[in-house]
Amino acid sequence: MAKFPTWLISVVIILLWGTTFPALKLQLHYVSPFVLASWRVLPAGIALAIWALIRKHPRPSHSLWIQAAVSAILNVVLLYGGQIAASAYLNPGLTAALLYLQPVLVTLFARIWLHESLSIRKIVGVVVGILGVSLLALGSGNRISLLGIGFAVSAAIGWALGTVYLKEHNHDSPTWFVALQFLLGGVFFTFVSLITPSSPSHWTLVSVVSLLYIIFGGTAGAWMLWIVLLSRGEASRVSTYLFGVPAVATLLGVIGFRESFTIRFLMGFIAISASILLVNSKISRNDPTKNDHRLESDGLFR
Repeated sequence: MAKFPTWLISVVIILLWGTTFPALKLQLHYVSPFVLASWRVLPAGIALAIWALIRKHPRPSHSLWIQAAVSAILNVVLLYGGQIAASAYLNPGLTAALLYLQPVLVTLFARIWLHESLSIRKIVGVVVGILGVSLLALGSGNRISLLGIGFAVSAAIGWALGTVYLKEHNHDSPTWFVALQFLLGGVFFTFVSLITPSSPSHWTLVSVVSLLYIIFGGTAGAWMLWIVLLSRGEASRVSTYLFGVPAVATLLGVIGFRESFTIRFLMGFIAISASILLVNSKISRNDPTKNDHRLESDGLFR
């Protein structure tokens, strides 16, 4: 995997995450949201755990279990639960645009808890992002849902808090960390799906293929590629281009789900993209090999 150039891996991640939004929308025609959430993260966690065992990665420590549990609440339960719930009410493009306010929220939360600098450029980015959300809400026509927007924003908040938490904690085994957060989150979603009433699942060839793509492409695969970029010190660079994810989701939403594309919606989408770019465009000048040893010691790239 390390033989592939960084730009190519970045493009693959954008495509995986961008196409996952319409795949989730499609999947909700066959299964209920909690069942889908369970099937999305639990198999991904099992697959990553098997990979960690095969590669003989260091076994998870007690502190890693605690960190993974906190991350499971923020980066799995809130993020994926909110994303899937929002997909039931909103079109893929709007869901992706709202969810990818996460970098803007990270800037605010990092200022509060990590005492990171907040430049004029970042403040402008936050204001533009808020304006973009307002325009999206006004430009979504009759398909707008305040409940769906609430789910999407809560997912973005959970993801942002989870990102700040991850920045504040180091992990002695990144692969095990990702596996454990998916396993713990998957168990939670499975329990909730069993105790809450839901419509029967309808398994067809389309639903099975889309589910497999969500599990191994948009979840496990994308996370593993993200770890590869982190090991190269490229996280700040790839975050600059993550606004491409809503672009892909919006395009597929227009094509596959007849998503409305009004002028206000377009302006809101551009504003959010500009906001994310303003907040994340400055690439860190820190040594890109600063965190390489911890990640490579996990055996992921051997």
